[in-house]
Amino acid sequence: LTSEPAGAEIAIDGEFVGNTPSTVKLPTGHHAIKATKSGYKDWLRTLNVNPGGNLTINVTMERGDQ
Repeated sequence: LTSEPAGAEIAIDGEFVGNTPSTVKLPTGHHAIKATKSGYKDWLRTLNVNPGGNLTINVTMERGDQ
C-alpha cells in the first residue's frame, strides 16, 4: 500500500496495521481497507484477496475536514 501523501494510517477489517508505504499479507477473502490522515478525507475500499495473489494499492487522498 502506498499513499499520496505518504504516512496515512492503514486499517484493515477495522484493525490498525501500520502507515503507508507498507506491505501487508492478508488471508484469502474479502477485506475492508481504510486509509486516514489528518487534513484529508478517509479513503475506503473493499477488496477480494485471491489465493497466491499480489496486489498493489495506490491511495490518492483528497483534502478535507477529517
